[in-house]
Amino acid sequence: MLHHRLFRLAIAAALTLATASAARALRPVSAEEAPRADAKLLRALAQGAEEVRVIVGVSDGTPSARALLERPDPAGEPARRVRRLDAQRRLARAIPQNEFRVRHYSESFSLLSGRATRDGVVRLANRSDVAWVTLDETRRRLQTSPQASQTLIRSDAANAAGVTGAGQTVAVIDTGVDYSISALGGGGFPNAKVIGGMDTADEDNDPMDCDGHGTSVSGIIAGPN
Repeated sequence: MLHHRLFRLAIAAALTLATASAARALRPVSAEEAPRADAKLLRALAQGAEEVRVIVGVSDGTPSARALLERPDPAGEPARRVRRLDAQRRLARAIPQNEFRVRHYSESFSLLSGRATRDGVVRLANRSDVAWVTLDETRRRLQTSPQASQTLIRSDAANAAGVTGAGQTVAVIDTGVDYSISALGGGGFPNAKVIGGMDTADEDNDPMDCDGHGTSVSGIIAGPN
């Protein structure tokens, strides 16, 4: 009887500990605790995620993509790429690997991606060299059911409103872009038309097209009218 009673007590204690651990895991992270984390990321943590895929904006002192579009400076890009990578690597070294594991550094943009624990998100979101932290949703399932593209992107409404897209930066998620074509900047990367990019398949920072489809799409967007 005593043995059975002790066994039941041990089970009860184990269940209590497990429940306490689950409660800690489900505890929401507030905006005050993680001031640079956005609402999507905070919601994911509130739903009980103990580890999430994140994109981290890094404050490295380089101009934004919009600023570079308004004032192109291709000659200064090599130095900017070095500066971005240095800042990203310093940030990665400052966070314990059990809290944040980098998946991809970016030479073209002031951001890096990886997996972060709840503690890692809080640590990242309180650093002065971090501009923002958001949930990485780049691998979510895309629309695959038949649907007219005009309806999907609401191009009829945009055309009716006289929207041309002039002066806007467009992100193309495709097979890449052949930036050596004169209509897409010509020469090397980056240039006046293709201001940034990365290859998520090869996990490098050269967006050169491997198929041709992305170049076709980019030509429609940025080529001569």
